[in-house]
Amino acid sequence: MSDEHGATRHEMTLYVHYCDHPGCKKWGGFGFAVGRPSRIGSASSIGRNGIRVMQTPEDEITIAIAVDLAVLKPHQRRAFAGLDQYRRAVKVRGVPELAAKIAESFAPYAVFDGDQVLRYPAIAPFIAQTLYAIPIELRRGACDSDRQKACDARERMARLISSQLLGRYRFEHLRHVGASCHANWDAAFEARFGKTSG
Repeated sequence: MSDEHGATRHEMTLYVHYCDHPGCKKWGGFGFAVGRPSRIGSASSIGRNGIRVMQTPEDEITIAIAVDLAVLKPHQRRAFAGLDQYRRAVKVRGVPELAAKIAESFAPYAVFDGDQVLRYPAIAPFIAQTLYAIPIELRRGACDSDRQKACDARERMARLISSQLLGRYRFEHLRHVGASCHANWDAAFEARFGKTSG
């Protein structure tokens, strides 16, 4: 303000930061705060193409599961943790529904169990088994009122689930089929593997 003593006027310029990924000339709008660790590496500014190139398929699977866990409604999260609305211990509920929701995240993938190719609903029972195996303390940690603790617990659960899935199955991206903006993954699956699988 004009009444501040000692304030100096300086030139206002736009800070330009492009993607740090080699060869990418996109705007680095997906950057990270200085001094904060990055999941994708030590790049300070990352463009959309840089993220896609730097993520491994394992990271994509873990992130998909983490998102599914993060968007659960509070009552679903508590039911999975065996808590009621007053945070008292009750019977665990909703595991098959949560497993089906997580399995649905793999619609754009062909899932291989050895030589057999599967569609995403076929892996829901294995996901449910994995969800039951998650320690109850970790599940209840995802319901913590401290958001950082809850976020950390969800990330640990996502890593546990993805490591179990990747230990048993192999995931391969399906190509988009159709002119619609919404991908028709069932048609893509049938075009590649036929109706006999999955």
